[in-house]
Amino acid sequence: MAKDGKNPQNIKRPPQLGDLAPPKAKPSKQASHKRKLSPLPEIKTVTPKTPSTPYNRNRATPPVGNRQPNNRGTSPQPSRRPLPVTGERLGRGIKTPKRQERPRPKRSMSPGLKRGLNIGITVIIIGTLITMVGLRLFGNNALAVFLDGRQVGYIPMNSETTSASFHNEVVANIEENHQTEVIASQHVTVEPARWVPGRNITERASMVSELGLHMDYQIRVRAIYVNNEREVLVRSDNCIEDIERRITAEWINENTVDSYFDTDWRIETLVVDRDYEGILSPLEAIAVLDRTEIVTYPYTVQPGESLWLLAPRFGTTVENIALLNNITSDAELLIGQTLYIRTRRPILSVITIDEFATYAPIEMPVETIYTNEREESTTYIVQEGFPGERRNVQRITRLNGETIQTEQLESEVIHEPVTHIVEVGTRPAVLERR
Repeated sequence: MAKDGKNPQNIKRPPQLGDLAPPKAKPSKQASHKRKLSPLPEIKTVTPKTPSTPYNRNRATPPVGNRQPNNRGTSPQPSRRPLPVTGERLGRGIKTPKRQERPRPKRSMSPGLKRGLNIGITVIIIGTLITMVGLRLFGNNALAVFLDGRQVGYIPMNSETTSASFHNEVVANIEENHQTEVIASQHVTVEPARWVPGRNITERASMVSELGLHMDYQIRVRAIYVNNEREVLVRSDNCIEDIERRITAEWINENTVDSYFDTDWRIETLVVDRDYEGILSPLEAIAVLDRTEIVTYPYTVQPGESLWLLAPRFGTTVENIALLNNITSDAELLIGQTLYIRTRRPILSVITIDEFATYAPIEMPVETIYTNEREESTTYIVQEGFPGERRNVQRITRLNGETIQTEQLESEVIHEPVTHIVEVGTRPAVLERR
């Protein structure tokens, strides 16, 4: 018992640290052995070598460890973290470390966007398949047309059409429109094409006309020279023939066998651009060529001609002809004499040659036979006679409608005359007595 009369067992004492600790857990039956933990990795501190510089060349190398001695006292100081040598330079000979980039997390596509993308791809695939099936079922086989390698459209399929034939067809259409020869500087080709929609196929005639508008080409024209001077340009030989026919039509008749220009008429072929503006039509060319000029030309006198007959024929006067030939106005002309006549006539004078035949009758001969076997004053036709017929062919040369020469080509008897024979009686008549 204590001095103060209290029982020491009843005295309360402050709780100890052991009393506050949690009760020890009972060892589990399942874990019969102690859990082994892996050792922690040992952290090594690597002290980099300080580069030799004029400032630290004589300094001592600091000791390795987490603590470095302090020259000023005995208490240790924590060591600074060593700096790596790599990186950008900072200060004198010291480099800062490079920051390692962390891998960025992959961004995942939202479910709505992914669903929409799948739907779009599906629609594109289905549309492509439907288009291919539609072209296969409803598309046409056609010919693709190219102009110097550049596609210009499609035409209906024709197994007989080749590049050469279609090119010639286009050129022929251009020549027909221009009425002249064409020199194409571009080439048209065709190639087979499949599954072409019907709305993209152009009619053959429309394609030929369209190519004629876009193709580059030149044209050949005919130049007409009169007296070594170029007068007009026309498109083709057909225009030349049309001009000749229209100019000479005034002097040609049913007996004309030949006609030509009594002028230095010459034709040359030239190559000009398709848009050359100096090309004339036949009517425009005739308007230029149908003009007159004063000329002097020789003329051969024909039988029965005189100055008074020649002057009005050539549109001049007797005095002008006489003065030009140094003769008097009442001089007699000789057959075959050459006269020089000065008059105004077209620059394209026309010479025509006419050949025609004339028929002349041949007189029928009559033969009379006197015979005593017949009574006097009696006649008897022994043979019926017929007149004959002669054919004469003449050639007449005319200059602008005026006769300048006449020739007798031939004269032949078509039907020989038949002699008319008559018997005339000379026997005197005898009177009978009653």
